[in-house]
Amino acid sequence: MNCQMFCKIILAIVLVSNIVHAQGRPALTHEQQKSFLSERTASGTLIGQFSSFGSMLYAVHDVTIHSDDKEVNDTRLEWSFPAYYKPTWSELFDFIARQTGTSWKYDSIRDYWVFSKPAMKLPYEIDIANHWTSHDEGLYVGYTPPTAPVGMDIYALGLYSPELAQAPKMLEKVRNSWAMQFAEHFKRNVTINQMEKVIVDGAESLYFEAPAPREGFLWRQWVFIKDGQAFAIVSTLKRDDTKLLTDVRSMVNSFHLK
Repeated sequence: MNCQMFCKIILAIVLVSNIVHAQGRPALTHEQQKSFLSERTASGTLIGQFSSFGSMLYAVHDVTIHSDDKEVNDTRLEWSFPAYYKPTWSELFDFIARQTGTSWKYDSIRDYWVFSKPAMKLPYEIDIANHWTSHDEGLYVGYTPPTAPVGMDIYALGLYSPELAQAPKMLEKVRNSWAMQFAEHFKRNVTINQMEKVIVDGAESLYFEAPAPREGFLWRQWVFIKDGQAFAIVSTLKRDDTKLLTDVRSMVNSFHLK
C-alpha cells in the first residue's frame, strides 16, 4: 500500500471518528491543556502535508490539529527533531506553526488545536545590513543583498527542553547533530573537530565553511542553541566578496534572542 492510499484511509477513519470524538469527550480545561502541552510526544518526525500529518496524529495519538486554511492544509512539513529527542506537544506545535506560517491555539468548542494566520513572531532580532531585504519562508528567513540573489538564511530549528540534569549534554548533542546535518551537504566525512567554536549572542556556535558546489562560492554556517532554541545561520557568497561577507558577519554578530 502506497503512502497516498494510506493517508486517504486514515483521513476517512478520522472523518467518521470525529463525530464520536466531538460528542464523547468534554473540552480540555486550562489546566488539562497545560498538562497535555508539557507531555512528550512519541516522535518529532514530520511526515507529508499538514492535513495528512494531522490525520496520523489523530489516528495514533487521539490528538486533533486543524486548519480552516487550504494553503496551510496543503503545506508539506519537512525536517524533524533528532531521532533521540522527544519534543513536548507545545514544542512540536511551534515547529509546525513555524513551517506553515501560522499561530496555534486550542478551540474548546471543537476540541481542536487550530493553526491559523498570522504567523508566530520571530524569536530573534537582527540589525539587517543596509539595502538588504528579508523574506519569511516559514522554517527560515532569507536575507538578500542588493547585488546577489542570495546572501544569508536563518533557520529556527525548534525549542528543546530536556530535563535539567541532562540539559547541557543533550543540548550540545542537538547542536552537533544540526551542525553535522548542514555541513555534510558540502563536505564528506566532516567531523565536529573540524568546526570552529564562535560565540553568537553569548552562545557557543559551531562555525564551518567549505566550497559550495558552484565554483568560486563558499558555504558558511553558524549553528548554536540559545536558551533551548536551536538556530542555524547559513550563507553562500562568492569567495572574494569581502563587502557582503562583512555584512553577513555584522548581522550574525547582531543576532539577539528576544
